[in-house]
Amino acid sequence: MGVCRRYVRNAFQADDVFQEVFINVFNNLHQWKPEKGAFESWSYRIAVNTSLAFLKQESRLETTDLEDIPDLEADDFEELDEEVSFEFLLEIIDKLPVKQKTVFNLYVIDGFTHKEIAQMMGINEGTSKSQLAKARVNIRKLFQDTKKFEY
Repeated sequence: MGVCRRYVRNAFQADDVFQEVFINVFNNLHQWKPEKGAFESWSYRIAVNTSLAFLKQESRLETTDLEDIPDLEADDFEELDEEVSFEFLLEIIDKLPVKQKTVFNLYVIDGFTHKEIAQMMGINEGTSKSQLAKARVNIRKLFQDTKKFEY
């Protein structure tokens, strides 16, 4: 459910996608090969793919190629408070536009490459990189804006 919720904003829609994941896992159980990997990894990938399919169906992933923005590094977030909870970061990520949120989740959280993301989302590799860069800039801004209101 956590995977579905990260990609799909609306909790009710995430529930529907999660149910679709179970159906896909059940219907394709014969394709799982224990010698190729753990069941959890296999079903996790189905959850990601089902979530992306939902977003595509909703026409929320239509993108145009944007100029290539250099990839930002993980140390760009050194100014983030180490006391920040994972739940707080997820709330901030959830506020991103859908395309940025999806690329950020796929790249940073799920560990896919830009090439893999481009194939999965049907976009250019440069678009994946630019969406990630924009997501990181927006996360930093949202974090700073949120911290202003805490004091």
